[in-house]
Amino acid sequence: MNTPVIDGVRLPINWSRLGLAPAWDAGGVVLHSGRRAWCWQPQAPLIEVRAAVPMAGPRMDGWGIDHIVLLVPRLDAAVSALAAIGVPVRRKDEIRGRQTAFFLVGTLLEVIESHSLDRPLLYGVALEVDDLDATGARLRTLGLEVTDPRPAVQEGRRISTIQGLPAGVVLMSRRT
Repeated sequence: MNTPVIDGVRLPINWSRLGLAPAWDAGGVVLHSGRRAWCWQPQAPLIEVRAAVPMAGPRMDGWGIDHIVLLVPRLDAAVSALAAIGVPVRRKDEIRGRQTAFFLVGTLLEVIESHSLDRPLLYGVALEVDDLDATGARLRTLGLEVTDPRPAVQEGRRISTIQGLPAGVVLMSRRT
């Protein structure tokens, strides 16, 4: 049996506003503008997230995906749904006061428990960029509000947040 992977994510983000194609390959995961949805191969877990059809798009130099973020009302239910399709928990931890689990599904999937939700929410993505400072500066010239880089949870990495978008997007320095 093939290990299930996420190979596409739709988010209500105008990627062109970031200087990217409306649908683009972030390194095995195609990111597409539109209503929140994900595409799994060969099968998706039984988690209430809209299914998307397979997508295609060009690779964008200097950009990649670090992880996808899913918020859920009950972490244990999401862990069970992923285990049922053969995706085990890679790590479980409490981060900033919230229970969080990580899964390797082609890319990394970060699942965060959020008791304020009544159903799962495909929240956003963490993108890797070749030069965090230069990318942030360029995005600011495009009128986007990008926070100054700060240390990421992963030692030796830095992270910035693009604020004011209809879905979560953070930029991260590449893994070394």
